[in-house]
Amino acid sequence: MQGVDSTTRPVMAPISISTAGDNVIVPGDVSQYIYVRQILLTTPGGAQTIEFKEGPSTVLSNFELNANDGLVLENTSFDYPFLFDVKPGQDLIINLSAGTSVLGHIVYGFRK
Repeated sequence: MQGVDSTTRPVMAPISISTAGDNVIVPGDVSQYIYVRQILLTTPGGAQTIEFKEGPSTVLSNFELNANDGLVLENTSFDYPFLFDVKPGQDLIINLSAGTSVLGHIVYGFRK
């Protein structure tokens, strides 16, 4: 059926990045939104300031973490199951302030 809003089953994918600047976590799809349900990050490599981006635009910013800190973002609202959406054609990006290790996972899916 064309025009029906459909959602894919969410998947959990590991995150392992260590490059300062933009890191593509989920590549965009021109025909679907990326929906994010949960992000968990740890900073075993050292202090970081972390920013989440939808292509070039900032979605969430200024998460300042010390070495060995952790961050969990998830939506606990029953009326909207996603933390945030990324528009079709845009990548989900994590921007790091330093070139040190950041590990974790993301739970995401796609929807039309």
